[in-house]
Amino acid sequence: MNDFIIETNKLTKAFKGQPALQRLDLRVPAGSIFGFLGRNGAGKTTTIKTLMGLLRSDSGTARVFGIPVTDADRSVEIRRRIGFVTEDKERLRSAREKRLENGDDVRAKATRRKRRAGSRI
Repeated sequence: MNDFIIETNKLTKAFKGQPALQRLDLRVPAGSIFGFLGRNGAGKTTTIKTLMGLLRSDSGTARVFGIPVTDADRSVEIRRRIGFVTEDKERLRSAREKRLENGDDVRAKATRRKRRAGSRI
């Protein structure tokens, strides 16, 4: 077993022929603090989404916590252990906002019941 929490080997990803990751080799030792810095389009979000199993690379390999990111079932374990906020607004919507949209919000229902009960008095 190695001491890397993140390890990639020649990780490559392109969108419509435009390269986002080009043969990325990355090793992050366990216990370290690591950040992604770079200009727009440098591949930061693509790298993170690939490491979390949310995107599939075109070639190369990646492991997080020793788990291959290409293993769809086990990549859930990776996401359980990582916090990630994307600029993708659809993904940022909270579970409560989605429930409100569907009319399933418990707090909103309780408030409506209280208002109805108060209007009967």
